[in-house]
Amino acid sequence: MATFPVPTETDYVKVGGHFGPHNIHENRPVSFVSSGDLIFATYQSAGVRAYDIRDERRPVEVDAMVPSVSPL
Repeated sequence: MATFPVPTETDYVKVGGHFGPHNIHENRPVSFVSSGDLIFATYQSAGVRAYDIRDERRPVEVDAMVPSVSPL
C-alpha cells in the first residue's frame, strides 16, 4: 500500500480554487492501458499527473501537465 506524492512545484492551496486529487485512471483491460508501469491521476487545480508504479510501495511522479488559466 502506498500514497501518491503531492504536487509541490506550486503552492496550489495558496493559488485558490479547489485542490486535491479528483480521479485515478486504473489500467483496466477494457479501457485505455498505457502500460503496466504508469497510472494517471487528475487534480482539481494541479492538472494531470503520471506516476511510475514499478515499485508499488513508492510511486514516483514522472510527468505532469497543468493547463494555463485564461482570464474571464
